[in-house]
Amino acid sequence: MTTARRLTTALVVTAATAIAACGTDSGQETATATESTSATPSASTTETATENTDPAAPATFETITERELKLIAKNPGDHTDRAIIVYGRVLQTLTPSTGDVDISQLLCGASPDPNTWDTRIMIGTNSDRLKNIVEGDVVRAQIRSTGQTSSYTSALGKISNPAFWVFDISLLDS
Repeated sequence: MTTARRLTTALVVTAATAIAACGTDSGQETATATESTSATPSASTTETATENTDPAAPATFETITERELKLIAKNPGDHTDRAIIVYGRVLQTLTPSTGDVDISQLLCGASPDPNTWDTRIMIGTNSDRLKNIVEGDVVRAQIRSTGQTSSYTSALGKISNPAFWVFDISLLDS
């Protein structure tokens, strides 16, 4: 296993703790599927959660711009609990041997155009949502920011990653 692969795996495992904390929320209700759009490309639009049984699911998920996604990834602590839609390719999947949180790393963007996917994020869930997701899959995901997770490595010191909880994920044609 290469050093980069070991480092990425260590980061994925560390992300599980921060992402898992998001799954303990409750009290929010889900709604039926609806979608609204905006004529202004830079304006955010919203989409309601679809067929989600998770009691912590936000009522709506924003369709955001590439710039907004980069800002969320750059300063995840400033965007905790923000619910968004992303598109991307799964770079790595991991089911930790301890705990029951499945984690995946995405190279993603705010649009379905793969030419715009240049933001790396960690996503996780404690349900079967990532059960059929494998490395290389192209996906659309409804996620909520849980802030960031940090880990320490002997090679690089402290490393922080944006972390997100998955509420819905679907495969797209690649």
